[in-house]
Amino acid sequence: MDHIPEVTNPVYPPLQVPCLSHGPYEPSTGAFEDYPTQKGWDVLLLKRGIFTQHPVEDTRAFLQDWLFFGLLHEILGDDFTKDGFLQWDLQYNQAMVTTANLLPSLTTRFQQIRTNSVRSLDGKTQAIADLDRIDGALCTLSFFCNLAVADEGDNTVSSPSQPPWPLSPAVDLSIRVLGQLVSSAVQLTGMFLKHSPAPSLTFPGGNFTQARMRQAGWCPSDIAMVSEYMSATSLYYASSLRRSQLHADHSNCTRQLCLATQVDPRTYQTAHSEDGCTCDHVSAPVSKLIPIIAKMGIPLITITIAKSGDPVLKISPYRKGQHYIAFSHVWSDGLGNLRQNSLPRCQILRLKALVDELSWSQGIWDDLNKCHLGKYWNRLQGSTVPFWLDTLCIPVGSEHQTFRSMAISLMYKTYVSAQHVLILDSELQRTPIPNDMTEAFLRVSISGWMRRLWTLQESVLGRRLQVKFEDGIVDLVTQYDLSNKITKSDRRKHKANLGGAVEKFEHLAGSPHSDCRRFYWKDRTLRFLIVEKRERRFVGVITTTTLLERTDPATEKIGKECAATLEAFVSSNYRSSLRKADEHLCLSGLLGWDTSCLQGVAADQRMKTLLGNRTFLPQGLLFIAGPRMQEKGWRWALQSFGNNGSEQLGAPLALRDSTPARLCAKGLIVRYRGFIMSSSSQPTDLDDFLVEVPLFEQHPPMICRVRRHLARRDESTGNVPTAVSWELGTKPSLGLFYYSPLAVIASYIPMGAIIVEMEDGSQEHASPELE
Repeated sequence: MDHIPEVTNPVYPPLQVPCLSHGPYEPSTGAFEDYPTQKGWDVLLLKRGIFTQHPVEDTRAFLQDWLFFGLLHEILGDDFTKDGFLQWDLQYNQAMVTTANLLPSLTTRFQQIRTNSVRSLDGKTQAIADLDRIDGALCTLSFFCNLAVADEGDNTVSSPSQPPWPLSPAVDLSIRVLGQLVSSAVQLTGMFLKHSPAPSLTFPGGNFTQARMRQAGWCPSDIAMVSEYMSATSLYYASSLRRSQLHADHSNCTRQLCLATQVDPRTYQTAHSEDGCTCDHVSAPVSKLIPIIAKMGIPLITITIAKSGDPVLKISPYRKGQHYIAFSHVWSDGLGNLRQNSLPRCQILRLKALVDELSWSQGIWDDLNKCHLGKYWNRLQGSTVPFWLDTLCIPVGSEHQTFRSMAISLMYKTYVSAQHVLILDSELQRTPIPNDMTEAFLRVSISGWMRRLWTLQESVLGRRLQVKFEDGIVDLVTQYDLSNKITKSDRRKHKANLGGAVEKFEHLAGSPHSDCRRFYWKDRTLRFLIVEKRERRFVGVITTTTLLERTDPATEKIGKECAATLEAFVSSNYRSSLRKADEHLCLSGLLGWDTSCLQGVAADQRMKTLLGNRTFLPQGLLFIAGPRMQEKGWRWALQSFGNNGSEQLGAPLALRDSTPARLCAKGLIVRYRGFIMSSSSQPTDLDDFLVEVPLFEQHPPMICRVRRHLARRDESTGNVPTAVSWELGTKPSLGLFYYSPLAVIASYIPMGAIIVEMEDGSQEHASPELE
């Protein structure tokens, strides 16, 4: 595991992976899957999860040789030597696996494949053959990584659907890490050469990293979140992190929700900046807020220090193009106030220091280039740059409910117009800035700030995200751009690559570099879909890159709106709000939807009203797990936005379906491949079943296994699926439709699917297509 970077001051020492076999690796004379037969193993029994054919020690050595060293041999060929990935450990008097040379070896080999593919036709043929062989080995490895898991002896992390195999947790993890790395390298190398199953292959993180996080005091919902979004490599990296906020009691937390950070309005108290402080509150004059909000304006605050040393708050309306800072924080950290628009004096002084720190961290030439001259005038006046904070700028109290609602409806405009969004999180503010920005992005992605629904729109809509750490402020925009910058040295080093592409294997999908920055680029992608507003500059060119197909403006607008809607629902998972009734406000505020249609609508009908006000919605909403509405024609729709208490589908849906689907009186009109099952099938019988689907004449049928999402395993039946027939021409009752964005579908790799109850005449809206 030497190729994985270390975090600052890790909780655990580097993982040692023992070599379980003696002697050199003896490759198979045939395909990768023939290796067990050559060594005296029944591969069919292995695929059924039966690992008792030979003694335990022999089984462990065999599995490591086949799945770890065997995969390396499939990639490196004759250049592979087992000793090149071993080093002797004097402390344990044993050979240990080392991956110190893994990245250089993979880089050289895959560059060689790409170079050969462009030199001649024979070279291209050989390159495709090499990738096919590696793909075959990866499919086998992915199957076993999904079939079995190392036993940690802890039922809270074991999966009842995965039998334990005899590998130790360290060896198990090393196999998963290698599989993910090679799969990502194959995707990058072969994207212009061949269709590969690699994008659909999964290598779950296993139990080891989850056990380490739990032992270190992580919240179960944090563990579930990172396990869903991160690769085995990134989970190992994250599990070594030493966190400053693990003293909270997470014993009552669930996999979906952290209860330790929930706020009780009845007992909520605004915090002082230091324990023991009892200073008085400083209030924002509501009489100044109301007139600005009444004109649909944004109230901004500046702080000046009076001769007495007391802070004074001045409120003024936002002017178009004005430079200001919007704060983004979590109320559970104590910076909120449910009773009045005020904060303790110590917090006001702290806000002033933060605004000054951020304002003067930007260079003068950058300010001149972007026309930000107002802050120099403010400095001459002895006041801060204007800022916006919900606690001070959104009126509280029942007598101001109308203006409070208006101010909340203006939050989209508030964060879009802000020059900077300054993120305040209690855990991050107790953590020094890491030397490695990958760790900084990781800490932001698992912070309490990332778990709230309101902060989603603040993160997405903000132009530049700034994060306050203990000893400074990190500009995520700048750090993200720097971390992905390709230097001239890199280009010279990789000049032989196809099309001049530059490979950084440390940055591949599934690497800590990629996974820890995932939240940032997803938020920036969502912002591009929602906001079309460019920053003023005298010097410099701003370019826009899009993966959307160029069409007429109306069609492109519909496509962007549907893509934004789908991504908003996906990004809201593992986020929650203090009040259930706020969910529709968070959704509409993020996407800029008009909320006037919600006036007088009951709380339990607002999501239906919001969605019903749209002409098109993304059909991929069907594949997001969660409680559905029960009204006829609306059973496809999610009841809530945000954390709905449901685990998402285990199928790989990295490329989600944002295809526009038209909303009509009968429901949502979608188009998917699938088939219609006969009326003899009942939903209650469909937890786990097989379907035999004829494809073409004189071709064997396709056997599909369908399992209900999170269905319980029935040990009494041996988990054997039942057979269900399907017919065309009979009266349909159920339609099963599936989605895979990939050109190649690998055996045993799950796809997202839905079962829909059909009505008479509904075939015209759900015609089966088998390709």
